[in-house]
Amino acid sequence: MAFMDGDLSRAWKRLKKKNGWDDTKGIATELRELMIRFAPVPPGMAEELADFYLPVPVDEDAVYKSEEILELLAGTWAHEESMLEEDDWEYLKEQVNAWAPDMDMGIVTDVMKVVVERGGFSEEE
Repeated sequence: MAFMDGDLSRAWKRLKKKNGWDDTKGIATELRELMIRFAPVPPGMAEELADFYLPVPVDEDAVYKSEEILELLAGTWAHEESMLEEDDWEYLKEQVNAWAPDMDMGIVTDVMKVVVERGGFSEEE
């Protein structure tokens, strides 16, 4: 796995030290709040993304995927060493489609471009 150094990853490491490794619910709650605050999307969409990508207990893979989602939304994502799986992409595509009227069109375009490049729209849809 790639080295994680985003805001969410740093917060996760800090929270584990501050709260203790056993406080999985507290750590997950605080990470969710941070993801919602960092996501450049409507608050309702940010909450839904946090619900999907940061389950309790939060593990390293969930934090990494959440970082990737924030990078995608910020336009700084690189596909190398991506941990996003098919269901992650499908959920993201559904969310962007549902929230597009309320989102910055630049973000919608950038995210959908990546989804299309990955083959996110097949003949059956």
